[in-house]
Amino acid sequence: MIPSLNGLAGTVTRMGDVTPELADQGCLNQRHQQAGQCELCLHACPVDAIRLTPAPRIDPGVCPGCGACAAVCPVSALQGHRSILSAYREARNSGIESGTATLVCREAGAGRFAATRIPCMSALPPEFYIDLAFSGVDRVLVYTADCADCPLGDSQDEAESAIEVATQFLTSFGKTLTVTRQNGTPPLAETHQSAVSRRGFLTSVFKTRVAEVESSDNLTRLTDAGHGWRHALFLDGLSQAEIPEDVDLATHVGMWGAVEISDACVGCEMCAQFCPTGALVGTSEAPDEVTLWFNVARCTACGLCERVCFKKAVSIADTVSLTTIATGKIVPIWQGRIPGNALR
Repeated sequence: MIPSLNGLAGTVTRMGDVTPELADQGCLNQRHQQAGQCELCLHACPVDAIRLTPAPRIDPGVCPGCGACAAVCPVSALQGHRSILSAYREARNSGIESGTATLVCREAGAGRFAATRIPCMSALPPEFYIDLAFSGVDRVLVYTADCADCPLGDSQDEAESAIEVATQFLTSFGKTLTVTRQNGTPPLAETHQSAVSRRGFLTSVFKTRVAEVESSDNLTRLTDAGHGWRHALFLDGLSQAEIPEDVDLATHVGMWGAVEISDACVGCEMCAQFCPTGALVGTSEAPDEVTLWFNVARCTACGLCERVCFKKAVSIADTVSLTTIATGKIVPIWQGRIPGNALR
C-alpha cells in the first residue's frame, strides 16, 4: 500500500529535528572532566538516549530529536538543529498582532499550518514563554497529538514545569500568560485547502530547515555576545519589561543566580577558569594580586564554580536581585593577594 501524502509528510518532518548537538566546552561534565556535575539532560530524556560516561553522548539511533534535553541544560550546551530561537521569532512575529502565538508539535501532523512548528512542548524552556509575554503575547495555543499515547509523553512533566516557572515569574510583573493545549491540528495557512498539497508539503518541510535570519535583533546581539540561547531569551524579555523595585528572586538552576565568595578564598581563579558562561572572570594587577569579577546577568546558577573550589569558598546565593540581573553590571566580588602556599 502506498502511504498517504500526509503520512509521508509526518515522517519527513521529523527529519528536521535531528539529534541535538553538544558543545563539549559548555557541558559541565566536560568542562570538569567528571561525570555527575550535571544530570539534568539525562533525567529529561524520555527515551534514555543519553549517556554521561565515559563522556557525554547522545545516541543518534535512539534520540527522537524532541529537544527536552536542550530545554533543561543550564548552560545552553545543547542545541537542536531546529533552533528554538528561530521558532520563538516566528511565534512572536505571528502572535504580536493577535495576542495569541499558535504552535503545533510535530506529532500532531505535518502541513502548511497557520502555526509555528516545534518538535515537542518539552523543547520549550521557561524563557520561551517569558520572552513571548514581554513581547506582547497574552496566550499560547499549542496543538498536540494525544500526549498520553505519544512516545515522548514521559517528557511532559518537564513541559508543565517550564510553564509553571514562567507563570510564577511573570506574576512578579503583574503579567499573565495563558498556555492552552488542544489535541488535533491547526487550520491550514491556506484555508481553502482540505488536504496538504504537494507544494505546500514541500514548502512546510524545507522551510523549517532554514534558520530565520534577523541579524539586527536583540537576541542576535545577546548570542553574539556569548550568552547561551536560553539566557538570551530571558534577557531579551527583561529588556522589554518595566523592572519592579526591590524584587528578589529565589535562585533557579539554569535561569538565574548569584555567586558569593568567603574569606577562605585564596585567589586561585579556579572558579573563573571553569565558569561556562563567563559570569566569573579573574584579572591580575600584579603577579600575586587577583580580582574576581562577577556578572550576574550571565550567571545561570549551574553550580560548577562551587563544586570545583577546593577551599569551599564559593557558594551560590539563595536569592538574587532582579534589578541587578536587568542592569547586568560587572562588579568585583573578591580582591587580594595569592598566598605562596595557596594551591597546596
